[in-house]
Amino acid sequence: MKKKDKTPTSPEEAQQKIKELRKEIMKQRAQISLGTAPKSSGQLQQSKRMIARLLTSVRAQQGGTKRQ
Repeated sequence: MKKKDKTPTSPEEAQQKIKELRKEIMKQRAQISLGTAPKSSGQLQQSKRMIARLLTSVRAQQGGTKRQ
C-alpha cells in the first residue's frame, strides 16, 4: 500500500471498502471466466492484497484474538 492511499480510520469504513473490493473481484473473475481480457492483469491480485491489509488493520484495532 502506498503512503498516498488513504486507509479507512474506522472499522466500519474498512468493512465498506472490503465490500467494494469483493464486488470488484467478482466482476474481474466474471470477465476472466467469459474469456474477455481484464482491464488490468494485476488488479485482481492487488485487490486481494488490499482486502488482506484492511482485515489485518480491523483485527488489530479490535484487539485481535489470542491463539492457542
